[in-house]
Amino acid sequence: MSNNKTYDDYLKNYFNKRPALLFFGERFIKDVFDPSIERFLKAYDGEGNTQFVDAIKKYIEIFSEEQIEVLKKLTEDIVYDSLSAMLDLFVLRPELSITVEQDGEKVDILEISDSFCNDIIGDDGCIDLFSKYPNVK
Repeated sequence: MSNNKTYDDYLKNYFNKRPALLFFGERFIKDVFDPSIERFLKAYDGEGNTQFVDAIKKYIEIFSEEQIEVLKKLTEDIVYDSLSAMLDLFVLRPELSITVEQDGEKVDILEISDSFCNDIIGDDGCIDLFSKYPNVK
């Protein structure tokens, strides 16, 4: 058996054996990560909450198209780094926890994770599984 096959099998079974972690990861990506990026990207294109769009327009009205494209990439990176730091908080501060209800019981997902931040936003993690922006890392 090749190492790739073994790794692929491991990944396939990793989240299957940790449904609470997968549930949190999916919710984090779909409810926090992607919407955080989209709010800004849409505003740069003039879409979204009018007050927010108007505020953004004032900042970028002198930007060229090339500068706006760079700003979009920078925004993706800033959101990634900010949310990565937030996830690290739970790893670095053991008095904080994230629990998910699974089959009527509370599961501390940091306890069932091999590498919490990587599971959520690392390679082969929940960004790759659920995000509209899988290349942001």
